[in-house]
Amino acid sequence: MRTTLIPFGRDWLPGRSDDPFASFRREMDRVFGDTFGRNALSINTHSGGLTPRLDVAETDEAVTITVELPGVEEEDVELTLERGLLTIKGEKKIETGTEESGRRVVERTYGRFSRSLRLPSEIEQDRAEAQFDKGVLTVTLPKPAAAKADHRRIEIKTAG
Repeated sequence: MRTTLIPFGRDWLPGRSDDPFASFRREMDRVFGDTFGRNALSINTHSGGLTPRLDVAETDEAVTITVELPGVEEEDVELTLERGLLTIKGEKKIETGTEESGRRVVERTYGRFSRSLRLPSEIEQDRAEAQFDKGVLTVTLPKPAAAKADHRRIEIKTAG
C-alpha cells in the first residue's frame, strides 16, 4: 500500500491562499537568497526596489564596470558620471499579455532601479564609453596618464 506524504490531499497546491507553509517558504527563500544570492536583477529588501548586480575591475589603463540587466532594454538605461560618481538608472518594464487559464503566478520583478558607485581612482570622463549587449552593460572608464605612472611597488623587509 502506497501512502502520500502530503497532509492536505492531492488537490492541495503550493501557493494557494490556504497554504499553511506559505510564510515559512517565503522566509526560507529570503534566507537562502541573502546567503547564496538571487538573480542578477534582484529585489533589494532595504530600499524595496531592484538592484542590478555588477563587477568592477581596475587595471593600470582603465576601470571597467560590468552590469547585468536581464530583461531591460538599452533605451531604458541611463548612465551619468559626475565628479567620480557613476550612476546607473533604468526600468524593467512589465510585459503585457493575456491570461487564458484564469490563473497567474508572478515571480519576476519589475520597476525602476538606480545604483551609484564611487569610482576607485581618477578617470578621464571625456573618454568614457558604454556598450550594451544581450542584457549586459559594460562601462569602460580610461585613467589619465598621470594616474598610470603615479604608483610604485614598496619592498617589504623582514624585521629583525
